[in-house]
Formats: sequence, structure tokens, C-alpha cells
Amino acid sequence: MLNRYAVWERVVDIDDVSDLTALLTVYDENLLPAHSKTGVGIDYFEKRPDQEHTGNTACFFVVRTDGTSTDFSVYKALDSAAK
Repeated sequence: MLNRYAVWERVVDIDDVSDLTALLTVYDENLLPAHSKTGVGIDYFEKRPDQEHTGNTACFFVVRTDGTSTDFSVYKALDSAAK
């Protein structure tokens, strides 16, 4: 899915948005509230450069309804969902 989007492009495909939302909902169930990825609510998702790993890597960010954003690892979220 990540490869279908350019850096700084919003995720607009309804199925992709639905999949990412469901994934983060399950992911958040295993996190402390202070570390919630969805926070106050999801506004949209977009692909951005990975700030923690320099180079040519990118990842999805969730942009919340309060304007804050955070990156997330789809792999970590899938691992969490599998438990």
C-alpha cells in the first residue's frame, strides 16, 4: 500500500483509509492512552519522509483532528493485531 502513494500524498482510497483506521484501532488497544496513535480522532493519513531514519525511507503518518500527527509502523501494528 505504501508504494502506491507519493511522499506528502494523502491516502484517499476509501479501502486504504478503512484498512489503516482498523489497524490503528486494534494497535491502540495494546498501548497506554498516552501513546495512542489515533489520539483525539483521525482526520487523515499521508505518506511522509521517515523522520527517525534518515535516507530515502518513508512511512504513513496519522494526522489527528486536533492537527497533531505521528508516524506508525504498519508492521508493529500488524504484530499487535495478531496478538
